[in-house]
Amino acid sequence: MSGGIERNAGAGPGRKPERLLVSREAKSENTVIRVKGIEIGGGAHVLVAGPCSVESKDQIFAAAAELSRAGVVLLRGGAFKPRTSPYDFQGLGFEGLKLLRDAGRRYGMATVSEIMHPDHIRPAEEFIDIIQIGARNRSEEHTSELQS
Repeated sequence: MSGGIERNAGAGPGRKPERLLVSREAKSENTVIRVKGIEIGGGAHVLVAGPCSVESKDQIFAAAAELSRAGVVLLRGGAFKPRTSPYDFQGLGFEGLKLLRDAGRRYGMATVSEIMHPDHIRPAEEFIDIIQIGARNRSEEHTSELQS
């Protein structure tokens, strides 16, 4: 890893310069995933929206209702919110993921949330459709396991 982004090996004097493994040079075709009938990475734009943090049932259901009416098909919300102070709101954890799942089901939306630790992946699969790894957590030592 170099600066958090994988690069190909073999660059050096007299050799072709390094290229990102995610570059079009490495893979010319689009990466397309399908989640609950939604195609991401194809030709259409897909908007992911929702609150930074799932704070209550009323809040996430109200957000999902409005976003659904606006045509949003991917509902995101944070359930794990690490803060500098242990006295600040840390998120609802798995209860927040349950609320996100329930709101998504009610309004026919796929769900997205950030996972903070590799041990949370399996339990979170019960509640969310897409696991997000944030930029801050991408650089944290324990989340490097998430990418393998």
